Amino acid sequence: MRRTIFLALLVILSGCATTERGVQITEDQVVWIQKGVTARNEVVARFGVGYVYPDTDPRHGKVTYLYVKSEPRQPFAAYSQTTAKEFWVQYNEKGTVQDFGFYCWRVEPGGAVGSC
Repeated sequence: MRRTIFLALLVILSGCATTERGVQITEDQVVWIQKGVTARNEVVARFGVGYVYPDTDPRHGKVTYLYVKSEPRQPFAAYSQTTAKEFWVQYNEKGTVQDFGFYCWRVEPGGAVGSC
């Protein structure tokens, strides 16, 4: 009986925790990156390898770093509030940063999707 109650509470409370996945990279953390100057290995040394887009060459393609945070779901809400922030880097054929930036979007508890 105790085990059943414990399992039921665990299932109920599992929706009450904030979850975070990935590594959050902020604008302040990338001020050192210079287009046409900063090498791929410098970015990898600070942030890791990242996710390489499947249609690009990993040596000079687009790489992304994704951070996702989900807030607890409100009672009777279809979705929890989820925020996703992506830092992306585009490398040229020489292996230096060609461009970089951020995408950010949010899913509200009612299911509406918008930018951050």
